[in-house]
Amino acid sequence: VFTLASGTAGASPMLVTIGGLASAPANLTGCTGVACGEQVLSAAYLHLVNSPVTENTATSGAGIGVDAPNSPATTISNCLIDANSAYGPGGGVVVETGSAVSIQKSTITGNSAGNGGGVYGWSGSALTIAGATISGNAAHAIATHFGLSGGGGGGIEAMGAISLDSSYLINNVADGEDGGGGLALYP
Repeated sequence: VFTLASGTAGASPMLVTIGGLASAPANLTGCTGVACGEQVLSAAYLHLVNSPVTENTATSGAGIGVDAPNSPATTISNCLIDANSAYGPGGGVVVETGSAVSIQKSTITGNSAGNGGGVYGWSGSALTIAGATISGNAAHAIATHFGLSGGGGGGIEAMGAISLDSSYLINNVADGEDGGGGLALYP
């Protein structure tokens, strides 16, 4: 479990590279805003290579959460993001407004969330996915006092910019009225 941030307001973005390291499962539903597996905050960006991120539980972005506006893109390469669960958006990965993530040759599987079971990109985010397999993820509608909410984008839900190239979206499920078992796109 890592939190990456410079800790200094207005600092130049700091690159952290992690390769070949497995993070321990975490059940931290009280995490600070985004993520419990790998958390990337302002003035930081991550290059995660050949590393599994598995079995984390959080409110949002259980596996990897990126909330680093105006930093270079966080890169996830040749990684397994599996069996993470979020009550809100982004079971596997969440990309917050103003942040950018590139996912390359990775497998995102068996994750669940209220929206974007595998990957969720907020409005104003930038998401690039190439050579990835996104399978067996689920987005489940959540009961609120207003009725059911969410449940869209079993594999991916993107409200911001997205580029999807040479990737597989297989056996993802969305059970809410937002739809998009494999992919849900919103302006």
